Amino acid sequence: MKKLLLLLLVIFLSVSFNSYSQTVDEVVEELITRITLEFNNDNPDLVFKPNLAVIPVENQSPSARKYEVGPAFTALIESMIGRSLIFGLVDEKLRDKAIDEIKFSLSGMADSERLEIGEVELIDYFITGQVTEIGDDFRLGLQLIKVESGAVTHTAEGIIPKDEVFETSQAYTAAYVSPYGIGIETSLNPWTYIYGNTADIEGQPILNEYGVMRIALNYRVQKWLVVWSGMDFMPGALRFENTYKPDEAGVPLDRVTAQNFQEVIPEGGEAYYTHARTPYYSFVLGAGWVWNISRAFNVTLGGEFNLTAIWLEMHYKLPFEGEIEGSWSNIIHSGNMMLFSFTPKIKLQYFITPRLALNAEYGFKFQFAGANSPSQYFFQDGEYGDSGLITSLYGMDPRIDPFGNEISTNLTGHLASFGIGFYF
Repeated sequence: MKKLLLLLLVIFLSVSFNSYSQTVDEVVEELITRITLEFNNDNPDLVFKPNLAVIPVENQSPSARKYEVGPAFTALIESMIGRSLIFGLVDEKLRDKAIDEIKFSLSGMADSERLEIGEVELIDYFITGQVTEIGDDFRLGLQLIKVESGAVTHTAEGIIPKDEVFETSQAYTAAYVSPYGIGIETSLNPWTYIYGNTADIEGQPILNEYGVMRIALNYRVQKWLVVWSGMDFMPGALRFENTYKPDEAGVPLDRVTAQNFQEVIPEGGEAYYTHARTPYYSFVLGAGWVWNISRAFNVTLGGEFNLTAIWLEMHYKLPFEGEIEGSWSNIIHSGNMMLFSFTPKIKLQYFITPRLALNAEYGFKFQFAGANSPSQYFFQDGEYGDSGLITSLYGMDPRIDPFGNEISTNLTGHLASFGIGFYF
């Protein structure tokens, strides 16, 4: 007797465990099969497959809404009805049109042409459902509704563990874009706010003339992981608030207190100074963690390393003997100004279609210390002295401007951008 009871207990636990451990797909398939078989038994004389429209499953708990459970169930139901031998699946456009017509009719705004549910064309049945939370499980209830009468003809319910549902929901939201894991993204950085010596001396970058543009290749390794590589660049020179274009007058040097310019400027003579950066470009390598908030909306938290190349031009207009009046021939260039930085950032993505997305990003660039000063210089028609000074321009140190400020570039600070992505 004890052995028999033990055997029955093992069988009971085995059956209970197997039924409890059903996957989401298995539960939904079981419910659809049950409704389909019952419908077929009740309508044995049907010649043509009735047209069935799937109304989106309703989330009736905070957790279900948070994890977009309803849309995931709706997609599974549509997939299974699409393989049915009993029903013909109505496409989304026709279904949505019918739903809009019914809502408009029920609103009372169309009293003169009142639309009854039974008058919906090309749809014979609706199937809909609700997801409710019960402890550590979700309950999915489905109803089959006859369009002609508006009556519920068949129902079915199933219990599914939350963990299974959440995993299925996440896979569903990621599946909208994950088939197109490779993409090309372009963006424009219209706002930058920097800190440090560069901002103290020269002010903020003037980005409204060109902006920093980006083109990058993205690869979605997993539904939660994306990597990217690309380049930032400016079509024109990178300018700051207190710098001047070479064709502008610049800063008069008649009150210079640094270096040796006073002794070569004759009384009443003309001498000017300007400086600006040459076109800016930066190589980028980054990675981020992706949260699929919904099918069309993703959030990525990540970071990128930047290796930036930029040159500095210092223009001196001095009354040297033999100079052509008005020329800017005395120019100092810095070479190999390589800036290394890291930028943690957040990116918001809205997918218009699985292949097209709008992007918005915010980041804070940290430029590494010791990389904010030029490392090499050359002077037009000049030469270097033993101390690294340019001897033919009065022993001038190219790292110092005529006013005694150290010339450096530190781009540490905020930046924001927006753009568009194409995926394939």
